[in-house]
Amino acid sequence: MTNIVTLRNTGGFTRMDNGLLDALAAHDFTITERKVIDVVIRLTAGYQRETSRITGREFESRTGKKRNHVSEAVDALLRRNVLFRIGGSAGEIGINNPADWAEKPSNPNRPLKNSVPTSPTRQI
Repeated sequence: MTNIVTLRNTGGFTRMDNGLLDALAAHDFTITERKVIDVVIRLTAGYQRETSRITGREFESRTGKKRNHVSEAVDALLRRNVLFRIGGSAGEIGINNPADWAEKPSNPNRPLKNSVPTSPTRQI
């Protein structure tokens, strides 16, 4: 028995750079962010292109997520330099070099490990 999947008669496949695949595994993304990244990879690398114009409706149909959630994910990925866009909000979009990606900002409401609470102590 083998665990290797054959690619015969599958309708094709999308080539992916090993560095990109490693970076995707190493970074934390929300489910919607990862779905957005997968769509961008499919519609760029899947067609041997660096960028592609992807509409909100297409993101919505390919991810199964509501358009406003997809839009928030795209904005977050643009801010973190995971994605880049050429032109305005309707411009072409692509994946940046993983070396340029910024880490996801931590939750400011969650205390850091070993930190002292900042709330004033109550005296009785």
